[in-house]
Amino acid sequence: MHNIAIVTGNFKGLGKNISEQLESWGYQKPDLTRSADYNLCNPEDSKKLIEDTIKKYGQIDLLVNNVGNYVTGYIDELSIESWQQMQDSNLNSAFYLCKYALPYLRQSKGKIINIGYCSLNKASPEPEYFAYHIAKSGLLLLTKTLAKAEAKHGITVNMISPGSMENTIEDHSVLSRIPIGRFASLDEVSRSIKFIVDNDYITGQNLEIAGGRGL
Repeated sequence: MHNIAIVTGNFKGLGKNISEQLESWGYQKPDLTRSADYNLCNPEDSKKLIEDTIKKYGQIDLLVNNVGNYVTGYIDELSIESWQQMQDSNLNSAFYLCKYALPYLRQSKGKIINIGYCSLNKASPEPEYFAYHIAKSGLLLLTKTLAKAEAKHGITVNMISPGSMENTIEDHSVLSRIPIGRFASLDEVSRSIKFIVDNDYITGQNLEIAGGRGL
């Protein structure tokens, strides 16, 4: 099994849960978090995170791009700063890290897993969430592009797209939009990482774990 993983946003919530699950499966988790010395919206900081990981561990086998802000509001309500922050944290940070990690992932024939959001497969517009959906839709296209281009190097690239999880900041009225009728546990979402990590033939896919939300 691969054993050196970078999980962004691993200090709380889903990122922390993913890191804990990976450790239980035999991965070493680099002691690097978004809130420590790295601003992943900055390409130089993203490059430094990759370089520091290589200096400390010598390799990278798995990159999980989990970090990303979540702000709601229609176009006439959303500030320019909020728009830029949404694109930087959800899309640009993943681009930077993938770019700088690729040479090392090619050496290890590693894996990239991007964290998306449910409903991307049909891209149904929801005005209140448009900035977030645009960023995550870009991340899905980045996922598919890298999957197609990097297959020859032995790298697989996939996306996991949760719906509403147990730590959601959404109003609980959203339960009416989830056919299964409950929020996902963090464990349920994190366990899907192992399914992808254990399979070298799955690439370019977006696995939705949303209890039917968005169908």
